[in-house]
Amino acid sequence: MAYRALPAVVAGVLCAATPLAAQSFGRYPGDHRAGPFVFLDAALVTPTDLDQVVAYEIAAGADPQTSSTVAPAWGWTLAGRIGGGWRFASGARLAAGYWRFDDATSVSADGPSGGLMRFAIGPPVVDDGTLAGSLGTPGSAQFEVSTVAELFDLDFGQESPIHEHLTMEWLIGLRYAAFEETYDGSYDLCASTGCSEAVDYAPGEIAYDAVKRNESSMFGLRAAVRARFKWTEDFRVAGGAALSLLTGTIEGSSGLTPAGALNASEPGTLLRLVEDRSGMIAEIDVGLEWEVVRDSLRLTAGWELARWDGVPYDVVRNPSGSLTPNRDRDTVSFSGPRVGLGFRF
Repeated sequence: MAYRALPAVVAGVLCAATPLAAQSFGRYPGDHRAGPFVFLDAALVTPTDLDQVVAYEIAAGADPQTSSTVAPAWGWTLAGRIGGGWRFASGARLAAGYWRFDDATSVSADGPSGGLMRFAIGPPVVDDGTLAGSLGTPGSAQFEVSTVAELFDLDFGQESPIHEHLTMEWLIGLRYAAFEETYDGSYDLCASTGCSEAVDYAPGEIAYDAVKRNESSMFGLRAAVRARFKWTEDFRVAGGAALSLLTGTIEGSSGLTPAGALNASEPGTLLRLVEDRSGMIAEIDVGLEWEVVRDSLRLTAGWELARWDGVPYDVVRNPSGSLTPNRDRDTVSFSGPRVGLGFRF
């Protein structure tokens, strides 16, 4: 997997509930001092359910519905969150935070010997009214795939005492969420070792450049709650959950351009779709907080999970005319361990 290191100020991970998980600096409710604070989280995140299919492999004599998929495998990636705000003496606070995930990887495969490869990115080239360019014998695919996800939050929160050892914090605010994925690659009618004996072509003679992009931008409301249990004077167990309801626009494009030695003069095709759509992001996290310098410097460590629904919808996943329709992709999750630092001035 290819890694993209974020700028140092953005390095870190999704703060699950992003209820600005890093910072509530007063040791006891009512014992706050007014002033600014900043926080920075760093962690490894792995995205799941991206299901970025570029092709299907169909074994000789197999039913297309039982085909296997060709898709990139994603591992751990550095992501980050940075932010800050102002805490009032009452325990209330205003804060803003920014989180970003940005990574790329590659995938390549040859179709099975004696079988076929269906191309999942299209729409297929139309030649004299017939569909072409959507399968290889056995075919090959080679792609670079990138994924970018961003969050910007503006929150108001209030901390309240429940017990001597337990405090609760609620937050309400606004959220902007963006998701973008880009596929850039090529298909070949033949595998790297050649076509089947029944097809009189060589690798590179019937080939296609393929591109695909989905881009969403959504805005809405967010609510979160966070609990902190005082274990010792300087250590706490903390956990939070948040829900965001969003609405916005998703734009997608998908196309093939003939690029082989024998088919480069044929026309290509491009599909563009735009949809208004709603989305939801649910988040949860759990971890430990350590007051390194009481009421000034805090270290946090834990695990978090964020599930994005609707926001990463693949609007061009099933283009009209596809010979092998893809299953829908509407949900992506980000999870992983994180560490963070918060400082109160």
